[in-house]
Amino acid sequence: MPREAEHVEPGYEHRALALVNGERQAAYGEPVAHWTKVAARWSDILDSPVTAKRAALCMAAMKEVREEHRHDPDNAIDFAGYMEIARRCGEAGAC
Repeated sequence: MPREAEHVEPGYEHRALALVNGERQAAYGEPVAHWTKVAARWSDILDSPVTAKRAALCMAAMKEVREEHRHDPDNAIDFAGYMEIARRCGEAGAC
């Protein structure tokens, strides 16, 4: 499971932050609130508690696996974005 955003190629962090703070937030709302809702749905599906932070980490792991299969800048950008969301969820206590 990914732990640090250092797996991301230089420059992708900036684009990820722009998406998290811009387009994605405008489309889906504040990230911690959004991922808390996602985690609640996953918890229902899995019949096991899932936190917002863990949901974001799972999505980062999925992007990491995709990148291992085939390089695509989208994977690195999204990985960095999910790691940023996981960090924010952790800071907000949604972990």
